[in-house]
Amino acid sequence: MGRDERDAAGAVVLGLLEDSHRAGPRDLPGLLQGAARRLGLTGAWLYLADVQEKYLTALPVPPEDARATGPTGPGLLDVDGSLAGRAYRTGDVRTGGDPGRCAVGWLPVVDGIGRLGVLQVTAPVLDGARLAAGRALATAAGLLVAVQTPFSDQLVRTGRRRPMTLQAELVRAFLPPRTIGSRLVTSSAVLEPAYDIGGDAFDHNLAGNRLHLTLVDAMGHDLASGGCSAVAVAACRSTRRAGGTLTDIAGAIDDALTRWIPDRLLTCVIADLDLVTGVLSWINCGHPTPLLIRRGRIVARALERPRTCRSASPPACPAPRPPSTPRGSNPATACWCTPTA
Repeated sequence: MGRDERDAAGAVVLGLLEDSHRAGPRDLPGLLQGAARRLGLTGAWLYLADVQEKYLTALPVPPEDARATGPTGPGLLDVDGSLAGRAYRTGDVRTGGDPGRCAVGWLPVVDGIGRLGVLQVTAPVLDGARLAAGRALATAAGLLVAVQTPFSDQLVRTGRRRPMTLQAELVRAFLPPRTIGSRLVTSSAVLEPAYDIGGDAFDHNLAGNRLHLTLVDAMGHDLASGGCSAVAVAACRSTRRAGGTLTDIAGAIDDALTRWIPDRLLTCVIADLDLVTGVLSWINCGHPTPLLIRRGRIVARALERPRTCRSASPPACPAPRPPSTPRGSNPATACWCTPTA
């Protein structure tokens, strides 16, 4: 793509972002298709991944929006068995199409490094310039989806295959994005059963040269256990944002639960990873021992330390792993939630 083409594409994407300020989530299909045509494409359709990352579902097109049409092909695609799914899984652009018909491209849609879905684009020919324009459009689509999802049931429904239970809805309301990261580290978390989680929750956060990880598991599998996890995560965030240490966080969680939900037991792992030295510090409060995975293999008992149960005794001091965590090592905090760093 030459300089003039880059400038033209940049102007189109800038116009899309400016138009989005006064547009709701229902307007997103029309905005993307209008921008696609100005970029020399014949169409663009957004597919979002479901919470279990098994399917990609096309964002519905409002019937009253004359600017937008339905996608080229099925509106529901399998992540493991489609070209779109391969683009989603690998993060690479994939192209296809039938001879004599328009070319089809699938471009990853991400928020930071977190995968959201894919953008389908079509054109008579998808040359390098058009694919570059499509990537710019996919980047803008990721920003718009990330910004609008917190207040859009339409976007949330598109990412679900069935209704959430009441306790799952409560827990998911305060969870961070499932994947965060930078050039130095990636943290990703998964909760199962995705539509019926109860007391399981996680938090991860990047602050300066530190990655913070928290995994909590409240006793039970009902609405009260979800409320217990919500209190624990809130105590963690409040203390961490006030400059508290891991020991402070463990104490704050214990104090909050002892005061407000004394009849509930909660286990947790609280950890900090220093992104400069590679040193991992953590407190294990009654939870299964975290795992250290190095070059695809579990290092047996590498992270075992004495456990401290919530409301049973004062929090244990964090135990930094003596050597730095080398490249290729991935601490995994539990079987439900697996942060990788």
